[in-house]
Order: sequence, then C-alpha cells, then structure tokens
Amino acid sequence: MSCDVHTYDTSYVALKSKTVQLIAIDTSSSGAPINLTAVVINGPPLGGTYYGAQLSFGLTSCVYQVAITDSARIYAGVTIPSLNGNVDGELEVVLRRLPPKTPAGAVVRTSTQLIAYLADQPWSFEQRSAVLDVVHALVSIRGWEDPIAREFIANYEQTLRERGVDPAIF
Repeated sequence: MSCDVHTYDTSYVALKSKTVQLIAIDTSSSGAPINLTAVVINGPPLGGTYYGAQLSFGLTSCVYQVAITDSARIYAGVTIPSLNGNVDGELEVVLRRLPPKTPAGAVVRTSTQLIAYLADQPWSFEQRSAVLDVVHALVSIRGWEDPIAREFIANYEQTLRERGVDPAIF
C-alpha cells in the first residue's frame, strides 16, 4: 500500500522545502505504534511535478497516520490521523508558515493561557493557526517511544518553545 502526500504552502504552491520530513505510522494495534515507513524527505518523488513524498508500506489492514515536521521550523508540523491502510491514498496537505521566534522564551506555562497568549501576539491568523497545528501534532504522537517518532516530538517541542509555549503542558 502507499500514500502519496503532496505538500503546499498557503498560497497553494508546491512546497519545495527539503527540510520537511514525512512518515507513516501504524496506529491500529493496542500496543505501541509501529513505523510503516522510514522518514522521507520532501521532494519530487518518482520524477513527478508535485512536491511531497510517496509513503509505501507492505502492511495492510491497518489504521495509520501521517506525521510531518520541518526540521528548519519554518512550517508547522502536522499529523493526519485515522487513515485507511487497506487502500492506496493521496493527501494534499497545506503547511502553514510559523510566526517568528519569540525572544523571551516560554511565556505560556498552562494550557488555559494559550488562547489569550495567541490573541495578544502580533501574528497573522495563519501564524496563530500554525502554532495550534504544532500543538495538535505534538499531542497526537506524544509518548511514543520509537526513536524516529521521538525526533518528530523533539522538533515539535522545540518549535513551541521558540514561540513562547512550554511544550510540557501538553
């Protein structure tokens, strides 16, 4: 089975960033999640004209999710859960640009402070949404012990720290 993931920025232009990484993770078992693929770097797979990745795996009859991160922390990381591993798929994913790093370090230390903090920032709607995308991505894979998933988690946590949000609250 496979899933073609095409990546775009918010102007719907192919995202050509080589720092964007993608992975498919089996979440159907009651045990620990299993990586279905190695980390794939964003690019023009199979000579295609789009950018993204082809996530191929041999396992069938599974529920999986795709996790995406940007090691340069320019674009928000996201996860797309509850995908059907019984059929080949195609995802068109828009990644939002993150706001600039905040100079002061973590300001948000409780989850109840987050919305007010975001509202007080001089960031655009896209940038505020990007921070929330990273929060969702972190929460959806937090606690996974797989080394590759841990790299994605560490990147999500650092992204939040750099935007004034303590990731330990999630």
